[in-house]
Parts: sequence; structure tokens; C-alpha cells
Amino acid sequence: MDSLENRLKEQYFQIQHFVNDKDDVYKAPEFNFTSEELQTPFNPYSNDHEFRTTIFEVTCTCHKGARLAIYLLNNNPDIDVKKCYDWRSPLHSAVSINTTVGNNLLNKLLERNGDATVDVSNDYGHTPLYTAVQENNIPAIRMLLMYGADPHFIEPDMAMTAYNFSKTMPEIREILDNHCCSLTKYALK
Repeated sequence: MDSLENRLKEQYFQIQHFVNDKDDVYKAPEFNFTSEELQTPFNPYSNDHEFRTTIFEVTCTCHKGARLAIYLLNNNPDIDVKKCYDWRSPLHSAVSINTTVGNNLLNKLLERNGDATVDVSNDYGHTPLYTAVQENNIPAIRMLLMYGADPHFIEPDMAMTAYNFSKTMPEIREILDNHCCSLTKYALK
């Protein structure tokens, strides 16, 4: 029987091959991995000191990787997607993809974890909402707000909130203002 480490490396390279396969961009994924394998941090390269989970790696890739992440989440309901590695979480990655598939992945992640991770910040203190504003990803901004993202959330010693960052983006600023006004009206009732 293969060791878990060998199985993880095999899984990693199968996924990389799937994501990088240019011949059939709509090919359905066919993987049979356990939730444990998808969540076990590993390092496929000996010169890389970072250990990541496969589900994290998949969410950090392109359009096709987002489709694969949705497939893996649908077939492994107990995957924990709340962990933040390096400078991003799966939510940060999903809003960065900024396509319909990326937003479908974001929706799947939010459905899975609700508001538990919506304001998780990366190493720079940026929340997924901040990243969505930075990427001008309006559907993602609306989804994150619907799940309770705070436009004024800021980590101690960090410079800017998502709301502050939006000052030169009138359409986004209006969305954030309307969201904040509706919360104020609700709180006053």
C-alpha cells in the first residue's frame, strides 16, 4: 500500500496535469481522493518549505482549478476550507479568479462555512472583501456582504479597510454605502 505522502504527491501531480491540460478545458474531473488526503498538508517539492493542502492548492489556480475545487467540495463534504496559508485563504483565491466559475467557487465556500471565515485576513491584513474590492469583483463583493463581511474590518496595525480602499471606485463605494445604510436602518428598528 502506498504511503500517504506518496499518495499526496500522486494526487498533486494528477491535479496539476488536469488543471494544465489545454486539450479539453471542459473535461470532467475524475479523481477518487479521500477527505483526509485533500486536507493533509504536504510539500510536493523538496526545495519548497511550505506545506499546503491539496484543496488549498486547487482553489489557488485558474478557471479550471476553480471547477475542480467545486467538484472536490461537492464530493467531500467534510473538507475544512477555513485555513489561511501564506497570503491567502481559499476565499481570497476565489475572489481573485474574478470569473463566473470563481464566483461559483466563492458561493460554494460561503455555503460551506457561512460567516465563520468571511473576515479572515491574510498576512497583509486584507480580508476577502478587501481583495474583491481590489479585483473590482462586484458579484463577489455582493456575496461577501450577504454573508456578513464587514467593509470596515481592519486588523490592528494595518493601514486600510475595504471601504477605505474603495474611495476611488464609485460603483463599489455605492454598494458598500448602501449595505452600511441598510444595516443601520435595520439596527435602529
